[in-house]
Amino acid sequence: MNTGGRGGRWLGGWLGLCASGGCVTVLAADWQVIPSMTLSQSYTDNLFLDAKNAQGAFYTSLVPGLSVRGNGPRLQLNLDYASDSQIYIDHSDINTTTANLQSDLSLELLRNHLFLDAYGSMFPSLVSGAGRISGNSRTVKEDRQNQFSQNRSDVVSYGVKPRYQQTFGTVARLLAGVDVGNTTTGETSLADAGATFGNQVGAGANYDWHASLESGPNLERASWGLVFVRRETVARDAGDDSTLQSVFTEWGYQVNRQLQVIGRVGVEDNDYSGDRQQRHGAAWEVGGVFTPSPRTSLSARVGQLSFGTTKSFNFSHQARRFTLTGSYREQLNTSGQLLRSRRLFSRVDGFGKPVPVDPGRNADLTLPVNSLGLTNEVFINRNFTTGIAYQRRRDNFSLDIYRLEQSSTSGNQNQENAIGTSGSWGHQISREMSAGLNINYQNRQVDTSNTTTDFYYLSPYLSYQLGPHVNSTLSYSWMDASSDDETNTYTENAVLGSLTYAF
Repeated sequence: MNTGGRGGRWLGGWLGLCASGGCVTVLAADWQVIPSMTLSQSYTDNLFLDAKNAQGAFYTSLVPGLSVRGNGPRLQLNLDYASDSQIYIDHSDINTTTANLQSDLSLELLRNHLFLDAYGSMFPSLVSGAGRISGNSRTVKEDRQNQFSQNRSDVVSYGVKPRYQQTFGTVARLLAGVDVGNTTTGETSLADAGATFGNQVGAGANYDWHASLESGPNLERASWGLVFVRRETVARDAGDDSTLQSVFTEWGYQVNRQLQVIGRVGVEDNDYSGDRQQRHGAAWEVGGVFTPSPRTSLSARVGQLSFGTTKSFNFSHQARRFTLTGSYREQLNTSGQLLRSRRLFSRVDGFGKPVPVDPGRNADLTLPVNSLGLTNEVFINRNFTTGIAYQRRRDNFSLDIYRLEQSSTSGNQNQENAIGTSGSWGHQISREMSAGLNINYQNRQVDTSNTTTDFYYLSPYLSYQLGPHVNSTLSYSWMDASSDDETNTYTENAVLGSLTYAF
């Protein structure tokens, strides 16, 4: 092996560290590896989600899955993968495979100083807010037009985030890092969305830099900080290459045990390629954090950023059996940045506790619809979410309400918004049997096409554990969409039965 040059010396040093036991120390962890295989048989009464010509069909799904958990002093790994291959008895020309992956890795390479995070994901995503909305991955392609009539595009996202921290006694702490990633979105031509999209809409490479110097714990009441952020996106096709950067000084003052006053002031320097208004200048925010008890917290800010007047808040309250949360935020964003933060598999519940690995969930993966359409522009993102979670010995319940809005930074004032709610309920009937219900409602409006769509989803299910490795599920689902564009209006009823074997 040739180890000459700067890279070779680095590799040689790394191999020397491994030889001395450093790699073993970093990789030491408790491991849980669960491969699985799911076989399901389904019937739908509207294969192509067509209001005028509904066609019933049987199809079979084969879903190999893998879940990996690694938890150690210097390593955390969470990986979930499921590949859904759908085989249609009377429509073999639309047989398809959909990959779903979510992985997150965190390594502490140099104790208390140097860290490396990595992430990767694959999932189908909604493309156009004016297109057909569906909560499942069935019938990805329409055989009569050979177009993506389900308004889905396969997203692949991955990246690494090295970061460094250094403390200076109890006086200050330095944090610095970079997120280098890439997002692809595949072919996105839509016959039923009322528009034609180029390849790789919303995709691009990202280089996100951040550095901060903040006060240490020696200051009991007053705190300070200096923060630099630079988010650079290199877009695909006709997208905007953008650079969003800012420098802020931050401060805080603890008035008493319950109230802290916070604020920041600085400058923002944002540049977009193409015909876009450049946004530069001074920026500020001021607010407070109110903590009346260890279980309750409320924070709020108002200010002036480069794109205009802004406000935000966060609220959380946790009791013994329920939690209540709420948040609102306004910021500049891109589709690629939102796709990189998308999560398909839930790993923590409403109480912040880890969710046990359940291979049976791969039987009928529901795809989230609480996202807006992809775009090649930089846009202003305004999101409100609130949720409640409740747990008892045999029951768990959650309900979320949201409002999403994205407004174009160009002069044509493109805007899209969605208001909706999603909920789930589960009941443990016995050690072997459980039942539950999933619901979803959304109202979506798109200004450019003057389109409004109401989407409903309801799915009760029954699950039975046949043995230590085998689980069975029977579920029914009802989807209904009502749109100003009649080609996106449909009703579907479907039944699914599945067996999952966890090795």
